[in-house]
Amino acid sequence: MSECPPRSFSWTLFSLQRLRSPLRRSATRPNYSLSSWLPWILATSFVAIALWLLIPDKDDNGDSAFLGMGAFMATTVMFFLAEIGDKTQIATVVLAARYTDTFWVIMGTTVGMLLANIPVIMAGKWLMERLPLATARVGASLLFVILAVATVWTALTSV
Repeated sequence: MSECPPRSFSWTLFSLQRLRSPLRRSATRPNYSLSSWLPWILATSFVAIALWLLIPDKDDNGDSAFLGMGAFMATTVMFFLAEIGDKTQIATVVLAARYTDTFWVIMGTTVGMLLANIPVIMAGKWLMERLPLATARVGASLLFVILAVATVWTALTSV
């Protein structure tokens, strides 16, 4: 009994192309993929953040229990909550899996966060010494509106 010769690689690619062709979108059908909606979702989120920044916090008076914990504890709790599932935490998991010396992974991630955050802390302190909080809120809000406009502009011009 003779066996059939194996199908060639080019025939397999041709078959896959034929199977995929009905799934391709034509120029007349609208594109409902996530990639087509992503710029609009992003722009909407930028506008939502811009509007949210204009609403004063109830804790701005400094009398809240959270801010009453002191700078160290308030920052520790805020960073712990903000970093859960963040990309830096995922990178730390990858590094911890790659290297067996856990102490140096902890030290490296800590020093890396310090190097990333110290300039931002210093710039924030410098800025807040010169600007009232309301002005900083409006400025941040305008920055997010600019990001939203730039996102929409890029989405419209790349079509």
